[in-house]
Formats: sequence, C-alpha cells, structure tokens
Amino acid sequence: MLVDCMSLGMTENDFYNSTLSQVVRFVEAHHKQKEQEMEQLAFFDWQLANLICMSVGRLMSKSAKYPSLEEAYPF
Repeated sequence: MLVDCMSLGMTENDFYNSTLSQVVRFVEAHHKQKEQEMEQLAFFDWQLANLICMSVGRLMSKSAKYPSLEEAYPF
C-alpha cells in the first residue's frame, strides 16, 4: 500500500505517520479529484465536438451561425 500511496503523492514519512483511516481518506480524495478531472475533460471534449459540428455546418449552410466565445463557454 505504501508504493500505491507514494505514486499518488504521499511521502513515505506521511504514510508511516498516518492512521489507516487517514491513508484511506487520502486515497479516496485522490480518486475523487481524478474523477472530477475526467468529468471536466469529458465536458470539454463534448463541447469541442459540438463546436466542430457547428463549424462544419457553416460550410454547408450560410444560415448556420458559429457561437461567440461567451456563448460557447458561458463561465
């Protein structure tokens, strides 16, 4: 388990000075963070595909409109 925790960023000293509960929380928090990063990447991949589709639509139809940056990424 030490090697796994070290691969996630925990130092050997922190590992040995932590309780089992702390180690488990560290691993769970790391997995949750990675899951959130993957969800964010999936959203941006989906958004990029949508924008490419709109851009191709402009080639086929003069009425197709490409959204502004603020419309595409409202945040």
